[in-house]
Amino acid sequence: MHYISPDMRGAILLPAGGFLCALAAGLLLRYWQRTGKVLAGPAGLLFAALQPSGETGAGTPRPGGRVLVMDDEEIICKVLLRMLGSLGYETEIAPTGEKALEAWAQALKSARPFAAVIMDLNISGGMGGAEAVLRLKELDPSARVIVSSGYSEDPVMVCCEAYGFDCSLAKPFQLDALEKALLKVTRG
Repeated sequence: MHYISPDMRGAILLPAGGFLCALAAGLLLRYWQRTGKVLAGPAGLLFAALQPSGETGAGTPRPGGRVLVMDDEEIICKVLLRMLGSLGYETEIAPTGEKALEAWAQALKSARPFAAVIMDLNISGGMGGAEAVLRLKELDPSARVIVSSGYSEDPVMVCCEAYGFDCSLAKPFQLDALEKALLKVTRG
């Protein structure tokens, strides 16, 4: 029997109940155990398949630290929280650019700064990544910023450095891509 932790039950979406639900869960669990990948299904359905914590996959030491995630989609935040945790990072969530800027400013004043921020390019009803990164760089020019979006052909994603970002991460992404992006921005 396989166990799904209570904090992930709301993040795992399955298409049907009964036998089909159990079959889908079993297949996703086996896939996760073998690969540690996140999958996107039809109509934007997201399947979380994470590496068990403590395992590195890539064999590199985990840098740890704090990462700020700016995203307005709860399911993405839950998945990123788990993914970043499995990589050794502590995570704080901000649903808008305004909240992300507040969190970054507060972290600068404290003894617990963020190592990086992952910003969604488009935020419903709030400041998105393109505007937030400019304000963040005014606040802290040394901020390390990753832009993330499902619109991989967007000019900001293609030429992210020209817009103030240090790296781009197209959704959906796998754990190893997230790890590489974070290592790139935190280690240079």
